[in-house]
Amino acid sequence: MKILATVLAMASMASASYKSGELKTVETFRYGKFVAKIKAPNKPGTCLSFFTYWNGPKWVPERWNELDFEIVPSVADHPVSTNIIYGDGTWRRESHTYVDGLDPASDWHIYMIEWTPDYIRWSVDGREVRANSSFDPAVKLISKPQSLMMNFWTPQFPQWQQGFSDIDMPWHAEYDFVEVWDWNKKLRNFTLRWRDDFDFLDLTRWQPSNNYGFTDNSTTFMGSQVFVQQGSLVLQMAKAQIAFD
Repeated sequence: MKILATVLAMASMASASYKSGELKTVETFRYGKFVAKIKAPNKPGTCLSFFTYWNGPKWVPERWNELDFEIVPSVADHPVSTNIIYGDGTWRRESHTYVDGLDPASDWHIYMIEWTPDYIRWSVDGREVRANSSFDPAVKLISKPQSLMMNFWTPQFPQWQQGFSDIDMPWHAEYDFVEVWDWNKKLRNFTLRWRDDFDFLDLTRWQPSNNYGFTDNSTTFMGSQVFVQQGSLVLQMAKAQIAFD
């Protein structure tokens, strides 16, 4: 499976039309609260994310663990998506919903994911937009240590790519801060582990992806497209060169 994943990533890079940024934490987390203040560029045909992801060891789709916020302007009526992707040991499963009554446009909003053994909850600007309780099998099966990640990419499935035009690239997605909170099982609350205000890009905390892509995506993630500017983390999307940086 790892060999197949590598082949797919290489194929994606070979056909990629754009380069952009992806960042993940060096450490992994098992349960916690994850908060980010984000300004999306509101460009149809793109996806801007804030999510957790398990990448092994011994990764197989049947053991998948992922929790997502995804901002997808092409879905004009519901441009914010929440997602649980998990494996039940036999199949990869997905539990996906769109957020009602929220248009992030090009403004700052605070996105929060709470992940505990008993529930998973998504909030935007302090308003709960989705909650899954322990009665949902996904809550039990989302239990593997995961990296916290962010990326900005170009989906290649119809609903998320409508209206795309690259005429005014480059585009910039911004993250003002990120917080990670630990889950205290005994007290049943969260305590702040760290907060990054992006005064600089802390490479002891974050790892940019470089020369990496995946299927259904016409973007390759390059380290050169991740930087800090005026107190914000920036993921830049631009047209790809013949030879990547």
